Amino acid sequence: MTKISTKLKGQARLESLINMKHRTLKTDIAKVGNEVTTKMAKIATYIVPVDTGALRDSIKQIPSVIKRKTIEFGFSAGGGIVNYAGFQEYGTSKMRPQPYMWPAAKLHHTSLIIKLKKVGRLDG
Repeated sequence: MTKISTKLKGQARLESLINMKHRTLKTDIAKVGNEVTTKMAKIATYIVPVDTGALRDSIKQIPSVIKRKTIEFGFSAGGGIVNYAGFQEYGTSKMRPQPYMWPAAKLHHTSLIIKLKKVGRLDG
């Protein structure tokens, strides 16, 4: 096997600029994720079935987490004493599903994709 390598003058500066742009892009993606998932969570609180209000009150936007190779964002419901969020969303053998998370996500899915594409096209 033949291997050829080279070192460009200014390569360190170029790598620094690429890394800086990469961090900025990740931050911009995280902002879009936070913006859209906040809207998703808000919609979910409007359409969730309400008895005591505990399930509605448990719906939260999850702040973006920037990791080395991924950016995570979303929204959640349930936890603690509200251990029935999944049953409400998906139903059980004795209860029909009453989705509230998926419809909220679906409503803003296209908006999320469009905004992420715009971020990806920015030439800073």
